[in-house]
This record gives sequence, structure tokens and C-alpha cells, in this order.
Amino acid sequence: MTTHTNLSAEERSALDEATTWFDRHRGEFSQDLLDWVSIPSVSDTRQAREGEPYGPQVARMFRAATQRASDFGLNSTDREGHALEVWLGDDGSKLGDIALVSHLDVVPAGQGWTFEPFKPVERAGYVIGRGSSDNKLGALTDLYLLRFLNERFLGKRPLSEQPLSERGTHLRHNLHIIYGGAEETTLDDLRYYVAHYGAPRQAVVTDSPFPANNAQKGHLVLDIHLPAGPVLSTLDVGGASNAVPGHGTIALPASLAAVPGNAFDDLDAETRGRLSILTATDGKGLVLEAEGVAGHAAFPDGTSNAIILLVRGLLAIDRHTPFLDDRDRAAAETIVALFRSPYAEGSPIAFCDEESGRTTQNLGIAHPSGTGDGVDLTVDIRYAATQHGPDIERALTERLQAAGGSITYTDRSDPFFVPKDDPRLQALLSAYNDVIGVHEEPNAMGGGTHARVIPGALNFGPGFGGLTDANGERISRKPDFIEDGKGSAHGADEWASIDDAKAAFLIYLLGVLRLDAVLDADNE
Repeated sequence: MTTHTNLSAEERSALDEATTWFDRHRGEFSQDLLDWVSIPSVSDTRQAREGEPYGPQVARMFRAATQRASDFGLNSTDREGHALEVWLGDDGSKLGDIALVSHLDVVPAGQGWTFEPFKPVERAGYVIGRGSSDNKLGALTDLYLLRFLNERFLGKRPLSEQPLSERGTHLRHNLHIIYGGAEETTLDDLRYYVAHYGAPRQAVVTDSPFPANNAQKGHLVLDIHLPAGPVLSTLDVGGASNAVPGHGTIALPASLAAVPGNAFDDLDAETRGRLSILTATDGKGLVLEAEGVAGHAAFPDGTSNAIILLVRGLLAIDRHTPFLDDRDRAAAETIVALFRSPYAEGSPIAFCDEESGRTTQNLGIAHPSGTGDGVDLTVDIRYAATQHGPDIERALTERLQAAGGSITYTDRSDPFFVPKDDPRLQALLSAYNDVIGVHEEPNAMGGGTHARVIPGALNFGPGFGGLTDANGERISRKPDFIEDGKGSAHGADEWASIDDAKAAFLIYLLGVLRLDAVLDADNE
């Protein structure tokens, strides 16, 4: 994989050595990933206490990472539980710092797993468990890169005392890792870090797709209250706004003794196949069940939202055998009209631009209102880079008010954009292309990373998605033992490949070396 002619002799030597080194430590890497994934590090501010702002499991994960860093001869600093830093070295004569930024928190497990989400297993070079790909694989790859550099270039004696012939590849900037603990929720982890400790000279966020990401859509998370009747007011599905819920049920009223066999006939075949009428577990009454396809809110292709399936099913039954009161019917119709499409089709916020693509929306959570008079919804919106966030809020507010609803809370993040010809971005992009032996261009995505809250940050892997190598073969291959519709980053049976980690490890090594040189040139 490292045969591209654009590699210098020094770079080729470093990559060959790194390849051998990773192969020697592959089993150890795999075991570390299993250990990290076994920690259910879901950020939970409800369990916050001093030094643990995101709850005990994120704190536990920070301690585990600190221990491994220490095992590798690296120093760590816990930033009041918001972030964890791991340092390669500290030379005051250097030109500033390059920070590899990742996160150690994960989304909740959700439903539909074949495997145990927090009892990970390794099979055929894959680790299956919640957080394996998002983003503990990337986080651990960062740590192993620092370990390699520490052993190879700093393990003999201080750089300043090494003859150039012994140094091989060296860095002019301090290299360190910043791990966050609330990336999946609020990004407050790195907001806190930047506010209290300042931004790195150059942050490289290793929580995005390869080859290099230069644009991210704007992000809105909206809490919505919608008045409803006795049926919709019991809707309780979903655990995270940024995850498409894959399974859900809702009890049908006792007055509905039976559901006609043709109740779903006017629905499309895909929806019909995902809806079932079951007898309640207590043997009393009926339950409507939806078996959707879970996934990441920012990448909705191939997903099927269980909340939307249930609401469409309720309306279909009601058309054949009316049982919803006016409030339930109005709430259900509003939900379907606004949120049935992950690309906002039929909604006033639909939009697409050349820079970042189509606006997406995900109805991730539906819970009974605490007041008992409706349903509370949480919607995750990733809007196109040239779209205006306030216009989205205004349009949805108008539609919701017409149905008696309201937006009760909004979390906002502006779009992220770096010009494609930025020399820093090009340094990273060239590293990807020269390791893989291809010529890819930067990409845009709907996912949001810590780059939104760190000035001047760049986004660089470790996700390969559908990218191919020089022979046109997919670099990352889904394991054949993961069922169709499963395996995505926020879905059931999330998986990560150790081969992918090795490829990312080599790309990161070359990327850091080239970025270090570009920043060095900028300093002159």
C-alpha cells in the first residue's frame, strides 16, 4: 500500500518501519480496543459530580486511557473531567502544538443488537460493540501513533541530543492528543477546554471520513412539544437525537379489539413489511410494533425510523377503523408531514447546495410529555452549509404553532468550512493519497465534530466509508456475519476493523509529518 512515487525515501522508510511495528503490536491493539469498548462511556450530566462532569462512566474511560498512556511511557493530564490530554513530549523550543482530537464518549446502546453492545467480541479481525468505530478505534489509533513515535524517535534520548542521522523523521511541533468526553451530546467538553486552556496551534480531528473533510453542515437539535391525545401521549421510542431509532412499540387502546388485516394496504410495501400487530405481553390488548433500521442521523441512507413507522401505522389503522381522537390525529399528521423524510422532503426546510449536499433531519426521540398532555420530540437537523439556521427554526416554529406545538429548546452549531486549497488540508490529503495510491478530493459531510468548537481545526479520518484503493477494491469491508441493516456507527452491531486501524495508523503518521513541515514553513 506504500508504493506511491510521491513518497520520499525518508517517508518510505518511516512507513515501512511503522508497518512492521503495527503488525508486531496488532494483538495488543485489538485487546486494548476490546477493553475500551467494554466501558459504557455514555455521557450523562445527570450523574455529574466534581471532576466527573459527564458522569462516572466517562471518568472511568478517561482513567483507562490514562493507564494505557502511562504503560506506553506517555504523560497525561485530566482537564477537570472535560478532556484528557496525552503528550508525546514537551520541548519549549518547538513551534507550538499539533493536537490529535478524538472522543471517548459513545451514544447509548439502543435496541436491535445481535451481539452484546458492551461485551465486545473480536471475530475475524473485527471488534463488535458500541463505540468500536465511533470513535474508540480512532482514539486508540491516535494513542498507538504517539506510542510508536515515542519508542522510535524519543525513546533513545532527547531529540536535541540525537544526531540528525539517528533522528530519522522528527517533529518541530509538540504532538499530543486531546480526548473529549461529550462529543456525542453537546461538544461542551472541547468548548470548556478551549475556553480554559486555549486552542492548539493546529488541531486535527480524527473523528471524520477520509480522505479529508473540509465542510460540515450546520447542526440544530430541537426539543419540541406537540399536544396529543391519549394514544400519541404514550409514544416512548428512541434514546439519542443523533441516532435513527430502529425499533419501537406503542400500545393500542383497549377499545380497539382487532385490527383489520388490510389496515396497512395503502402503505408502501417497505413500510408494511416493518409493521406488526402483536398481543401485549400481559395478554391484554394489542401492540403496534415497528422494526426499522437504526443508524447515524447524519448518514440516513438505508435507515428506517421506527417512530415514523409507528405513526404512519397508527394513521393507516385509523383510516380503516377510526380510533384516534382529533388531538391524536392532528399530532400524528403533523409528525408525518414534517419528519417522514430524512431529507426533509415535504417539509419547509428541504435544501441542497453544492458545497455540502442535502439537509437531513432525524426524529430521534419521542417521549410522553411530563404534563401528560402530549408528546415531546427531539429532532436532529444537519443543514446545508449555505442554508441559514434561523430560517429553519422560523419555518418549523410556524408549522408547529399551527398545530398547537412549540420548540422548547434549541442547540445550535454553525457550519464548518475549510477551502479545498488550504495548504494544511492539502498536506493531510496528500498523505492519504500517497499511502493508498489514489487521487481523492476532500469531502463534505453532515456529521459534526469537535472542529466546530476549535478554531482552525482540520478533520482527517479514520473512516473509509466506500473509498477504494488503487485497484478499485473497497478499503473497508463490512464483515459477512453482520446482518444487513446493521453495523453502522450509531446502529446495532457497530463494528470496527483492525485492518482499517492499521491503514489509518500509517496515514496519520505521514499526515502528521507533512503537516508538521507545512506549519514549520508557515512559521518562517
